[in-house]
Amino acid sequence: MAISKPKPPEEPEDQQPVERRPLVGKLDLEALHQPQGPDSGINAIMGKWPGDETDEEILALLEEMS
Repeated sequence: MAISKPKPPEEPEDQQPVERRPLVGKLDLEALHQPQGPDSGINAIMGKWPGDETDEEILALLEEMS
């Protein structure tokens, strides 16, 4: 079954057409770049578990669920 693209809503005839344009201009990607260190970005959460369960408890729960 083919999926068709949704059609934009039709504008009523009594209204003037609206000019469609992007919300923002071109982005300066270099200005947006924020270097990440060991305590920022994804590095700040990798390897950290929010609970106090041991690895053995987690493995036992996963085994029980499977």
